[in-house]
Amino acid sequence: MERVSSRIAAGALSLRLAEPPAQDEETVRRLMSGMYAEVERMQRLVADLLALTRLDEGRIKLHVEAVDVSQLVNEVREQIQGLVHGQELCYQVLPDLPALRGDIDQLRRVLLNVVENAVKFTPPAGRVELAAHGECTEFVTFEVRDTGVGIPLEALPHVFERFYRADPSRIRLALQAGGSGLGLSIAKELVEAHGGTIAMSSIVAEGTAVTIRLPAMPYVPFAGVTLLHALRVAPVLLECLLEGVEHALVRDDDA
Repeated sequence: MERVSSRIAAGALSLRLAEPPAQDEETVRRLMSGMYAEVERMQRLVADLLALTRLDEGRIKLHVEAVDVSQLVNEVREQIQGLVHGQELCYQVLPDLPALRGDIDQLRRVLLNVVENAVKFTPPAGRVELAAHGECTEFVTFEVRDTGVGIPLEALPHVFERFYRADPSRIRLALQAGGSGLGLSIAKELVEAHGGTIAMSSIVAEGTAVTIRLPAMPYVPFAGVTLLHALRVAPVLLECLLEGVEHALVRDDDA
């Protein structure tokens, strides 16, 4: 019920802000802008808490399918653009990458959380990069690098913990940006649910890098496939096919 109320409030404020302001309404407009930002922050907090609760209870079911890396990165680029305040965003996807084996909605959430965190702690004149490349045919690696404030060495082991607070300057930046402090925790749990890994390195006043390794779809060329190899990958391919059909049926029912 609270989520519905907050969405209604956000929608009403959004419509009100879209109206052309009269001269004597400028102060009211500034106040409403602050209210709208606070409603948006509360919505993100509730969504993050709900996601963590479902992860803890094992109620997030991954709808596994083949995920195109270029499509995934493009969707992240479109959604993150509205959070930029002067930072330069760069994207690089190497050609001929294998498809990911995962849930596209949850993988998008992982990258959005990590890139949003990078933007949050990078000054307006800074730079944020998202790159994807393949180490081998079994994994795809994503790297998110920024030229932000960085993280102290002693804080790095704790960055994926829920509600962890590092140095005061990062706390102030996080509060100003409206973050919930849960984005990296959610990203880590979703990556591990996909059978991947996530790690972070950082240098204070120079920037931070996050590396994510995710499993790729098994690749079997048609020419020269041995019976043994085919038997090994067949169960995985069948599982992906069945989960894809189930996901489509669920979407049809919801529609």
